[in-house]
Amino acid sequence: MNNKKIVIIGGGTVYHVRNHLALCAPAYGATAHQLFTSSRILFPAMDVDLYLTKMAGACLISSHKTYRAQEKPYNLETNQDISNLIDELVEDY
Repeated sequence: MNNKKIVIIGGGTVYHVRNHLALCAPAYGATAHQLFTSSRILFPAMDVDLYLTKMAGACLISSHKTYRAQEKPYNLETNQDISNLIDELVEDY
């Protein structure tokens, strides 16, 4: 049987325009945290992972353990970083 997993990505991203100039979408992961908590209640048998961007604390919170950025280097800052993470997750699945 194939284990199913819920993956939630939350937090704002930064778009680098030039050196020392960037635009951002400020978001700190509150909605993602609520989705994570609700998913764990609604789907207790499933693994749930919450990836937070650098702006939201840069960590991976799994159903099993919380990984800080130092333990698992998910330095999610830009939309490209999010795209790379999604590609990695799809490959692993």
